Amino acid sequence: MLLKIWEELPRMEYKGFEWGRRNTKVKVHLFETNVAGTPSWVLVKEYPNGDVMLYSISDQPSILDLIVK
Repeated sequence: MLLKIWEELPRMEYKGFEWGRRNTKVKVHLFETNVAGTPSWVLVKEYPNGDVMLYSISDQPSILDLIVK
């Protein structure tokens, strides 16, 4: 899945974003998916200039607590 993450991303459920901790102008977007049957979240950073970067994959549901409400 990791090698095709950008192809899979449009099929994932967008959950929201959090502001970056070190750089508060960076948005960290969370996308929900399943990895080997386990609910997981893909984190993608969006920089002010529009660049995006795969940041992390987490299997901790508590990651959703960080979403801006």
